[in-house]
Amino acid sequence: TLTRDLVGAARRDAAPLDLMVMLETGELRDPALIHKVAATAIGCGAPALAASTTINPDTGLPFLADPNVVPLYIGRRNVEGGGRQDSISSSSLRGVFGVRGEIVEGWSYDVSGVYATVNLARNYKNDFSNERLARATDAVRDANGNIVCRSVVDGTDPNCVVWNIFQPGGVTQQALDYLQVPLLQDGNTVQQTVTASIQGDTGIKFPTAKETIKTSFGVEYRSEGIDAVVSSNFASGDGAGQGGPTLPFPPADFDILDVFMEGQIPILQDLPGAESLSADVAFRRSSYSTGFDTNTYKLGLAYAPVSSIKARASYQRAARGATVIELFTGQGLGLYDRDNDPCGGAIVNGRAQGGTGATLEQCRRTGLADSRFGANLDSPAGQYNQLTGGNPNLDPETSDTYTLGLVFTPTFLDGFSLSLDYFDIEVEDYISTVSPITALDQCLETGQALFCDLVQRDSLGTLWATSDARIIATNVNTGSLATKGVDINVNYAFDLAAFGLEKYGSVTANLVGTYLQELEIIELPGVTDPYDCVGTYGAQCGTPTPEWRHKARVQWDTPWNLGLAATWRHFGSVKFFGTTVPVNSEFDAQNYLDLAATYQLNDTANFRIGANNVLDKEPPLSSLVGAGFGNGNTYPQVYDALGRYVFMGVTLDF
Repeated sequence: TLTRDLVGAARRDAAPLDLMVMLETGELRDPALIHKVAATAIGCGAPALAASTTINPDTGLPFLADPNVVPLYIGRRNVEGGGRQDSISSSSLRGVFGVRGEIVEGWSYDVSGVYATVNLARNYKNDFSNERLARATDAVRDANGNIVCRSVVDGTDPNCVVWNIFQPGGVTQQALDYLQVPLLQDGNTVQQTVTASIQGDTGIKFPTAKETIKTSFGVEYRSEGIDAVVSSNFASGDGAGQGGPTLPFPPADFDILDVFMEGQIPILQDLPGAESLSADVAFRRSSYSTGFDTNTYKLGLAYAPVSSIKARASYQRAARGATVIELFTGQGLGLYDRDNDPCGGAIVNGRAQGGTGATLEQCRRTGLADSRFGANLDSPAGQYNQLTGGNPNLDPETSDTYTLGLVFTPTFLDGFSLSLDYFDIEVEDYISTVSPITALDQCLETGQALFCDLVQRDSLGTLWATSDARIIATNVNTGSLATKGVDINVNYAFDLAAFGLEKYGSVTANLVGTYLQELEIIELPGVTDPYDCVGTYGAQCGTPTPEWRHKARVQWDTPWNLGLAATWRHFGSVKFFGTTVPVNSEFDAQNYLDLAATYQLNDTANFRIGANNVLDKEPPLSSLVGAGFGNGNTYPQVYDALGRYVFMGVTLDF
């Protein structure tokens, strides 16, 4: 609910203004927490200001073109308006049709189609208009001595109402009605898929196997499309709390034609020392209308020396073409988090102390004027501008995946199974962005045009204060991502009759967990060093990636058509990935308890009810969670940001 602050231009020859006095009234918030800026001009002689106030001449910003005007920060929440609210609703429609049948004995066909569409409607409420904000803070007295907007006097905007934030209780409902504007967005995605396949028994087998080789092959056509419209104030970036424009999606689509085959090959069966040995093979070729073809393939082996132990291994080459969003998103300003500007702060031994100790020569590479070296270039909110958006020229990602696993189903413990799977995955030509942090740091360090061309400072020398300040971070094929770890799956099902409770049904217990050994990212091969995101969040690493996470579930199936279940969700602790380590930089391990019940009324009706996060545990919070991946000072895609969630439903089969 943070609003943007104002960069006011205060006239030095008018009545003075003391920003700290306003802060002490409680009307303005701590400038260290200011979110972003909108440009306007507030004369110190404005009639709403107290004549006794003074202005601090050390603003840390340069004088503007008018020598009688100096920039001034005003950081303030829209407390009277109730805070910004983003109302989002979506509706989806999915239809599936298909037909299958037998061609000849042992061979069958399957033809299916899917049509799916999702519509998004968004109404962003209680945000201020930058344009109206500039008018509402430019106040004068009319011929009758009333305080009004200058635009009312000169006729450019007769509807303007003064936003008087300089007096407690000075903000009126009329001013809010004038300033608060809805920001609207409506979008739609469509996916259509048609698949036809033939599968059957080849009749061919190895002499050491009892079963024959089975295969499947076919074709698939897919199309994906997107379009979205936004209100003109959303598209122009007029929302003071947005950090930049939210752009429309012009109608865009692409399609893919695949051919594929799969095979299951028994090699050894029912032999001494080889209960079974089999291979799985698969191949798919995809042709994209965007101008490229990809091949994906797989080879897997499974070996069971005895029935209770199975070892498995696989190699897979995969390819992923960019989505319609990655390809066609309109480019616009957004925000990214950084502690400070390396070219700002006091100069000690020829180096600015605001960040990594950059020299004047290094800062010139970023487009900084010599006069601004060592000035206060930091965003008070720790948030800077980046230009993000799609790229229709993206190549597909490719990946190599190696897995090695073991499955144990002991005969002496009926209903128990344990599987351990080691995975090693590496993705090349990763579809992402060159992070603004990397772009700026590499420009300072190397001076390469590859990075320095991405850095665009404004006339004040900042990377945040105006819409001209930005680091370009549109989608590109960057470097690589590599991850390693172990997946664990434990299951145990037993009847309560084994404990003398014949009348009370059965219990099923399950645990699924992942130990993450490595999550290494190389943004640009040969240029940037790898960094490991295991156990971290924020900055280049984004959402939290704990070293260990699991979900454990116990379900009791009673003889009375009633099922009861409890689930324990655990996320390990993580630390902020970065050089700044404040007191709130670490998220403790999070544990959630979910409860659910199902009741099978008859063959056609099933009722369910439950509650997730029963104990109403609040999510971990940090001031380091800002723009991009986070929301509300946490990560709602990982943690339960809404607290206890109660649900109920019914399924009818007919």
